[in-house]
Amino acid sequence: MTVFIAHAPSDRPAAEELERLLERRGWFSELDDGETALAPVAERDVVIQLISAALTEAPGRMRLEQRALDAWSEGRLVLVRLDEAPAPVGLRDLPAIAGDERWAQVVEEVAALQSEPEAAPPPPPARRGGALRTLLTLALAVPGAIAIAAVFAMWLTNRIGPTPGGWGELRADIDAFGVRYGAPQGVMEWLFAVSIPLTALLLLLLLVRAVRPRQQPEGTSGIYVAYAAEDAEAVAPLVAAPVFRAEPHADAEEAARDIGGADAVLIMCSPAAFASDRVKRELFLADRLGKPIAPVLLADAEPPEDFRYFLSSIAPVKLFETPEAERPEALARAIGAA
Repeated sequence: MTVFIAHAPSDRPAAEELERLLERRGWFSELDDGETALAPVAERDVVIQLISAALTEAPGRMRLEQRALDAWSEGRLVLVRLDEAPAPVGLRDLPAIAGDERWAQVVEEVAALQSEPEAAPPPPPARRGGALRTLLTLALAVPGAIAIAAVFAMWLTNRIGPTPGGWGELRADIDAFGVRYGAPQGVMEWLFAVSIPLTALLLLLLLVRAVRPRQQPEGTSGIYVAYAAEDAEAVAPLVAAPVFRAEPHADAEEAARDIGGADAVLIMCSPAAFASDRVKRELFLADRLGKPIAPVLLADAEPPEDFRYFLSSIAPVKLFETPEAERPEALARAIGAA
């Protein structure tokens, strides 16, 4: 386990003080001022983010924020306030350690994270045997298909001529067919009687499986909608369709589950959204999980640098310029282009 101590360059003395304290406890720690790319945060690592007024102007602020959010998404982030300055957007509403006894509390927090049991490995993916089942079903149906073809040919032959044959002649032809291919007399009739209904049943099962709608994987939630609480009234009528999921969570695990199961993520952009900790975290999770992102501008607002990092390459839908009657279609276009 590595304890990363993230800090603004001018806060290095405080970071070094904490580093010495942690190393006396036997924990390996590494300072991170955001100016050098470090190894990704591993499963058992901890990120301690020191928050101060200097952090806002730090050259590596964006990189530090990304690593802090990465650690938050795994439940491995510890925030520590060095002064009364607010944390960057995305971290402001998360609990932070402050006060004269902050180092002792940090040690307790790191010890608690270190003592957590390792996460169980994910279960192996279920084996997809659909194609194999289909092949086996078709193989089992071959004898019955041969029987059906033979019976039809015999029946057709019996019907030709001035005196068409009946049921007795058909049974005799089936028996003769079996004897011709080495089957004991009287056996082939019973084999046909079993194989033909069985084949019909197998083909019916294949048909039912083909037309049955596929069950959605557990956790799939359609289109996830990220928006600021202040925009709830404006967003609600836009996302009333069942395909939308507009139930944001502050908890990392719940947000990751819902966003991970979504087909795409709509980011409802506005001045309030650009100042929202929750929206920024949801945007980060969508990017981290590789989800298609569709920005929608509810108002004419320029995204700040931390939002531009994620959205600069995506053309937003300017909903505030779109007539109200055309907005559902505009949202559909945004989702389709994501």
